Formats: sequence, C-alpha cells, structure tokens
Amino acid sequence: MAYQQQVMETFRAYDMSASTNLKNLILLLTTTLVALLFVELALHLLGIPPRQLTQEMIRDDILVNRMPTDYPEIDGKGFRNGKSEVSGHVDIVTLGDSHTYGYNVPMSDNWPSQISRLTGQSVYNMGIGGYGILQYAYLVDRAMEFKPRHIMLGLYLANDLKDICYAYRMAPYWKENYSTEELNLAYCDAADVKDARTENAHSENSSPGIAEILKNSHLWALWDRAKPALERTLVKRSMNKYIVVDDDKNSTLISRYLVKEHGKYMDPEETEVSRSLEATKKIIRRMAEKSNRAGATLVIMFIPSKELAFHDYLRDRNINLPDYYEKAFENEIFLKSELSAFLNTLDIPTVDAAPAVISALNESGEIYTKDDDGHPVTAGYHAYATAMYQNYWTKFLAR
Repeated sequence: MAYQQQVMETFRAYDMSASTNLKNLILLLTTTLVALLFVELALHLLGIPPRQLTQEMIRDDILVNRMPTDYPEIDGKGFRNGKSEVSGHVDIVTLGDSHTYGYNVPMSDNWPSQISRLTGQSVYNMGIGGYGILQYAYLVDRAMEFKPRHIMLGLYLANDLKDICYAYRMAPYWKENYSTEELNLAYCDAADVKDARTENAHSENSSPGIAEILKNSHLWALWDRAKPALERTLVKRSMNKYIVVDDDKNSTLISRYLVKEHGKYMDPEETEVSRSLEATKKIIRRMAEKSNRAGATLVIMFIPSKELAFHDYLRDRNINLPDYYEKAFENEIFLKSELSAFLNTLDIPTVDAAPAVISALNESGEIYTKDDDGHPVTAGYHAYATAMYQNYWTKFLAR
C-alpha cells in the first residue's frame, strides 16, 4: 500500500512538473513574441526600412511582374514616385531595374531622385527590380505620355541580357506581338529561364503568405544584414562562399555564386547571350527612334556589377581572384565595349558609371552594404547620379 501511494505521489509530482514546464514554455514563447513585436515596432518608428522589393510583386501579362500600388512609395501607376500622382509633363523619365528603383535606400536616395536634385529637373522613375530590355522597350511608350526631354536608361549588363528570354518565356505577349523577322526572339524557346523570381509574384487577388510577411518585416531585414557578419566569424565557410573585403576603406562581401552566375549571363560565347546582345542593339535603336520622334533624347548609362567595381581594388591589394571572376570581368568589359561602339554609330549618348563608382570605392569607401548584396547604398547611387550628371547633363547644357 505504501508502495502504491509512493507511485501515485511520484506521478502527481511529474504531472505538476510537466504542467509547470508547459506554463514556463508558453510564458517564454509569449515573452519572446512580444519582444520581437516591440523590436519590429521600434525599427519602424526609427524609420529603418525593410528591404522590400519583389516579395509581393503581382503577375502582369506584359511586364511579367509589377509592384502593388499599396506598397510604400509606390504610386498609382505602380512605380516608385511617392503617393502624389504625377500627371502632365516631366523633364526626365528613368528606366531600369532594381539599380534604378533604388534597392537598399529610401526613394529620396536612389539615383533618379539624386539626378533630379543635381539638375533641378522633374523626374519620373519607371525603374523596377527584375526588369530588362523587353520591359524597357514597352515602357518607353508609356514614358512618352509625360512628354519628357530626356529618357535615361540604367543598363545593368550583369543580367539585363539574360532577362530578355526570361520575359519572353514568362509573358506570351512578347512571342505574339514583338518577335518579328527583323527581331526574331525564337531562340529564347530553347533558353534556360529558371529564376527565383517566379516564386515571388502572385496574382492580384491573392494574399501574401506568412513566409512573405516575415520576409517583408524589419526584423527579417535586420537578420538578412546581420547573417553575413555572423558568417565572417566562420572564416573557412565565409571564404568558400564569399570574397571578403575588409579594410580601412570598405567592408563587404562578394558572392562567389553571383560572380559565377553573372559570368554566364554575360558570356558572349553562349548562344543565348550573343543572340540577346544583337536583340538588345535592335531594341535600343527602336527606343531611340521613338524617343527622337517624340522630341526626347535617349541616353544609356552602364551600371557596373559589384565584381567589376571591385576588380582593380582587389588586385591592388594582392587578393588572388579566381579564374571565373576574371572571366566575368572580361565578359562585362566586352559587352559594354561592344554596345558602346554600336550606340556611338547611332549617336545615342552613353554614360559609364563604373569610373565614378570605382573612384568612390577608393576615396570615401563604404558604398555597398556589409553583406553580399550587389546593390549599393546611398553613396553608390550618388556615384551613378554623378556619372550621369557630369558625362551627359553638363555636355547637354553646353550644346
């Protein structure tokens, strides 16, 4: 009997202990959740923006993806120009991808906003992350609605050529309405268009899932920035994934994976790239002709990849660069030279932003984030704007 009583008391003690542990766990989880919500609110109040760009893009039958108009800083047309509707005439329209949208910075710090301040001209920005040559070709017609005097296109060769086949395969409009005998895009039918962006867009009537909401939070952005710094403590792992830049001028990471990908996207020996290069020449020529007929000047700015910007910087510091890095660098230089020569024959103004970016790296430094993101921070976008201002705008005024 005493034994049975002892067993019962043991079970009761176990039940009480389990109940206490469960309550403690619930209390811990609740406290943690409240603390995270508090930090999220604090980051919001401090004005630290989440790195939102493509998490909730909406499917579009022509542009492939577009920005929801209820996003911060996105206007009623789906572009990043603030909530005040722009109508009538603007002086400058900018086209481009995430480098023109201004990833990593508030709208006021992207290069279109900075060129507006430098020139004193009104600017309407049509840059959206993930866009490429075909989207620019379509948007140039919409740009004409503003009757601009200048259309400035930020061309990012690291993936803009690749994006031709991506748009062609993702939106039937291009196969049905744009591929002609003169501009035959049928080569894209055999192209590899695997792209993570296909997982980011949803229909206009769908709601974002929990994962998308989390990735669009300030906390996720904070973790996204802190993660590479934590990985730096694991030196071997970091060196396998990144080329580490850490000196008195610059502290950032260059993704080995992205360098390899960009190298493939720009390899002129690849059929898709060589055909896309020729298609790009024809499309830009069409864009320039449309612009000229409407009384506007089309100007092309070449925006350098992060690896191109850092190439000489790393070499000067005796950092051995792998063969694929050198190949990616050579490919980008070749494509830029090839396109520049072609555009010069058509008297289409070109601007190379690389010298301004490289100068900023060497003089002030810290123009990229501390992680492996290839987009710059405010100082980098200022270099873009400075290049456009000094190499196009001042020459335009001097005419």
